[in-house]
Amino acid sequence: MSTTKRKKVNKKIFLIIGVVLIFIAFLGFQSHNVKNYIYKNQSEIKKQSQVFNNIKKYHSDFLKITFDVPDEYEIEEKYNDIIARDINTSEKIIISNINTNFDNLDEYLDYHIKINNQKLIEKQIVRVNNYEGIMGIIRSPVKDNLNFHIYYFYPVPGSGNIISFSTDSPELYSDLDQIAQSFRYEP
Repeated sequence: MSTTKRKKVNKKIFLIIGVVLIFIAFLGFQSHNVKNYIYKNQSEIKKQSQVFNNIKKYHSDFLKITFDVPDEYEIEEKYNDIIARDINTSEKIIISNINTNFDNLDEYLDYHIKINNQKLIEKQIVRVNNYEGIMGIIRSPVKDNLNFHIYYFYPVPGSGNIISFSTDSPELYSDLDQIAQSFRYEP
């Protein structure tokens, strides 16, 4: 083989190796930013959360949902939201009814993140009381890079109503986990 041909073959090999390395680096970067589709069931999440000492059941006739909430929370229903506020810290967990035309949670979440210029940090598929949902962490650069711990449930797929549970307070993440885990849709 002539020297010119050998140089051309070497250039092609280096080019292929370079493209493969860039592709591997890109995949590593992507998987580092989003923990995608880790399945967690109710009992796994409970192990990670603190247990409420004193709880009360809350039922919303308007949203048709019931959930457990610690005694030290006051509840206020406002429009399509339920605001659960910790009376000790004034931090809050918001439970919302979201009307949508999307048929599934993934499509809704992708759209929501895109239009709000947010970044999905973590995403896990969860099952709570026979409702499949999404639990995750969303970062909002618009709101000083706040992280929102979220749960989305589509209790009646195709109905156009998603129930969300969220907080931007890291101190309430554990409470949010337990509140969302006790969620029941009661039409």
